[in-house]
Amino acid sequence: MKFSKNNTKLKKTIKLIKKLELNLPTRFLVWGLPAFKAQGITMCPGAGACSGPCFARSGHYTFNRRKEIEWGNYISTQDDLFVRMMNFELKPLKPTIIRIHDSGDFYDEFYYLQWLTIANSNPQHVFYAYTKSWKETVNYRFMHAMDILPPNFKLIYSYGGKHDDELTEYNQDHTNPLPVSKIFKTEEAAIAAGYVHSPTDLEAIRGVKKIGLVYHNNKHSRNFKWNNDGSLYNSTKGALNGAL
Repeated sequence: MKFSKNNTKLKKTIKLIKKLELNLPTRFLVWGLPAFKAQGITMCPGAGACSGPCFARSGHYTFNRRKEIEWGNYISTQDDLFVRMMNFELKPLKPTIIRIHDSGDFYDEFYYLQWLTIANSNPQHVFYAYTKSWKETVNYRFMHAMDILPPNFKLIYSYGGKHDDELTEYNQDHTNPLPVSKIFKTEEAAIAAGYVHSPTDLEAIRGVKKIGLVYHNNKHSRNFKWNNDGSLYNSTKGALNGAL
């Protein structure tokens, strides 16, 4: 079971928190699992178009040591004592921002509930995750609708997966929509589509409702399908016409 402190975006986030003198932790940790699939096990059950440009399947994520750590983390989540072990690690720490899954996702509902329990047990820390695991996080949406979520636990639902229609319909039907993120070719495209450009993770931590993430690997962007509004293709009705 191993956290990482190597995340460029979170390093920028912490610098911004300090600069703006925000009432947020100025330390961070990152928890990762294998991306997409590993050893025949699906780690990202909601993945769709995102599986191609997934940054967690390239660069240092492909190094053997990184793969060993991610697999070891997955194995630890299978232990009946996972929540207790995580609490043992986190409780002594000063307030910390914890990103759940710079790679991987909530692979089943019980695993999601484990993290909810950990967040409830550690109110001094801030927990957040981007997710496409729709079915696995149904409890989160119930608690969100009832306004009973712990204030230190935030999910940002990402477009580009298998459940884009459900995500759109949910937000259209609820007066308090879920925070969402979408990948765009450019910052200008994100802003034009009504999304807040997010070069750091401060927007995610603060619960901004529409977060635009710019895909920087332009060398490979031509290989992916893009909507007319400059966002990564998703399966939601009307997306190709820039209707969302």
